[in-house]
Order: sequence, then C-alpha cells, then structure tokens
Amino acid sequence: MSKYQWLVIVVLISCMIPFTGCEREDSDRLASVEQELSTVKIELANAQRDLSDCESKSEGFGSLKLTNDHPTLTIWEVYIAPSSDSFWGPDLTFEFGIIVSGNSCQYPLVPGTYGVRVIFENGQEFIEEVTIRAGEENEIGWE
Repeated sequence: MSKYQWLVIVVLISCMIPFTGCEREDSDRLASVEQELSTVKIELANAQRDLSDCESKSEGFGSLKLTNDHPTLTIWEVYIAPSSDSFWGPDLTFEFGIIVSGNSCQYPLVPGTYGVRVIFENGQEFIEEVTIRAGEENEIGWE
C-alpha cells in the first residue's frame, strides 16, 4: 500500500474517532482534518498523474526477459549493450540481481539490436544477439 493510501486511511480513521473537549476545539480539529484530507487528495491526484505520465512514456520501450533454465547454476553476471558498442558496460546484476536456477529477470530496453552476455557461477559464458521492438517482450533462456 502506498504512503498516500495509508495517509488517507489514517485521516479517515481520525475523522471517525469521537471528538473531545469544547466545540471550538472540535471545530478547529475538524478544520485541520479537512485541510489534511484536501492535501492528501491533491497529492494522490499528482501521484496518479505522474504514474500515468510514466506509463505513457514507457510505451516506446520493449523488454528482454532472461531466464535461467539451468537446473543448478546461478547467473552471476549479465551485460546488455547495443550491438554497435565495443564495450559491454556495467554488470546489470548490481541493479537487477543475480538470476538463480529456474528464475528470470526482465530488462526494459529502447528498441534496437543488443548483444547479451551472461556468465554463470562456474565461469561458463554465453553471448547472443537480440532485436528489441517497442511494446514487445523478447525472451532468452539458457540451460
């Protein structure tokens, strides 16, 4: 649950708690709660707009799903680089994690042709080339 949803719940629950004290305190507290609820509604609307913007921007991406089909070995290193590059770039397991046996990991990529290099824990290395198209998911698996 997001922090905005929790905040809405807390505000709603606090509105249900009986007020104590004189009417002036009750009215001040009610005004404060209404102001807080209004702020939460604005923040929630902004968050929903930001999420919508993010989703619309991601429509130009494709994805690559790497699957470790090996029965026992873990993929310790993953490198993905445009085929035109002569350098592999950083090991993506630092950002996305290693891929243990039977699991997979999804990488969002802009459309293009990429070289994919994986290295298993025993040092075995595989290199493949894949073409990514917008809105499509590609999958590569190794045994």
